[in-house]
Amino acid sequence: MAAPLFFLIPVIPVIAEFVQHVAEHNIGMYASLEAAAAMENHPVRMGFGYFKAFAMTCSWLWVPLYLAAGRRRMGLISGSSLRGFAKVLAFSVAIFAMTIVIGILMRRQGADATAILSATIASLLVGMVIEVLVGPWKIAAVIGDQRVSLARSISLAAPILPWGFALGLLATLPMMAVHYVLGAMMLFSGGEGAAFWGLVVADSIVVGVLTTLITAPAYYIYRRAWTRRGEAPEGAP
Repeated sequence: MAAPLFFLIPVIPVIAEFVQHVAEHNIGMYASLEAAAAMENHPVRMGFGYFKAFAMTCSWLWVPLYLAAGRRRMGLISGSSLRGFAKVLAFSVAIFAMTIVIGILMRRQGADATAILSATIASLLVGMVIEVLVGPWKIAAVIGDQRVSLARSISLAAPILPWGFALGLLATLPMMAVHYVLGAMMLFSGGEGAAFWGLVVADSIVVGVLTTLITAPAYYIYRRAWTRRGEAPEGAP
C-alpha cells in the first residue's frame, strides 16, 4: 500500500460512524428517547455497529507503523505488516465474538438491564487488562518485531500492567466522554435540521480521533516493556 493511501486509513472509522448514524436516523432512532430505547438492538443498527468495530480495528494497521517509523520515513506497507495485521484482526474478532455471545446468552437467560450493564462494565475492564497484556504482541506483529510472541507479550507487559491500564484510561476517557455527550445531544436534538447533522459530523470525527487514542497506548506499552529491560524496541530512533 503506497504512503498516500496509508494516510487515508484513519478516515475509515470516521466514515463508518457517519454511515451508522445515517442508518440510525433512517430507522427513526432519533425521533424521541422512547424510539432510541426501542431501536437500541435493531438489526440494522447492530449490523452497522459491527462494521464500525471492524473499521476501528483498521487503526492497528497504521498507528503502530506511523509511531515506529512514520516520523522518519514512510514508504510501502510490507507484506509482513499486512500478515501481522491479519493476526491482530483475527484476535480482535475472536474477543469481540466472545463478548457478543456472552451478551446473547445473558439475554436468553432473562438477565435484567442492571445485570447486563454490570456485565458490560466488567467486560470493558477485563478487556482493558487484556489489551495491556497483548499490546506488545499486537504492535510487534505489525511492525515486524519477531521477538514477541503472545505468551512473551504477557510476560513483558505484566510488570507494567497498572501503568499501562492508567495510560489507556487517560488516553481514551476524555474523548470517550465527548463522544457520549454528542450522542446525548443528538438524541435531544429531535433528529432533524442542520444542528443534528452538525452533531453527526462532529461525533464521526471524534470517533476517528478516539480510534487512534485507543490504539496508540499499546505502542508506548511496547516501548516501555522493552526499555525497562534495557533492550531497544523495534523502530526506536
